[in-house]
Amino acid sequence: MKTVFAFAFLAVLGGCSADSGTSTPAPMPEIRYYVGTSTTTSPDGSRVFATDEVAVKRTVDAAGKQITELVVHKGESFPTTLTERGDTNVFDADDGAHSFAGTITFQGTPWSWNSWDYALTLTAGGTLAGHGDRTEAAITTAKVYAGANGVATAQIREDLKAVDAATYTAKVALLNP
Repeated sequence: MKTVFAFAFLAVLGGCSADSGTSTPAPMPEIRYYVGTSTTTSPDGSRVFATDEVAVKRTVDAAGKQITELVVHKGESFPTTLTERGDTNVFDADDGAHSFAGTITFQGTPWSWNSWDYALTLTAGGTLAGHGDRTEAAITTAKVYAGANGVATAQIREDLKAVDAATYTAKVALLNP
């Protein structure tokens, strides 16, 4: 179930713009860092199953139409790559281990999106669906995990704050000594 939590942070951050076809050079990839918590509860939120500290490093490459993330939990790291389908704001998600398939669809100004929707199917069975929002200072998400039978069994909420590289590095050292 831990792999499900890695989906928490799939989101694009502002400050990047796509190449408009002019002679202006393509923007360099932008790296952003976040730390915070991932809380898993019953579907209605009344019972807390787990709260984990997490650290996230996100690289946004508008020119390459890709977003890569490294989500670090205590003792575990989850790499994820999002690849844009043309110029659609729809991204295919892949963790390299093929533990899930599906899309993240962003809303707002391209490469400065402020919200997104998850539509993922886990290879082991079940789905993860939900919504995320971004400000310059934070990311919040709320997703529901449903088992292979379609019944919701958990809600996953992330609350992340934007931090600098040093704060991220210190948190990773605590999570993975």
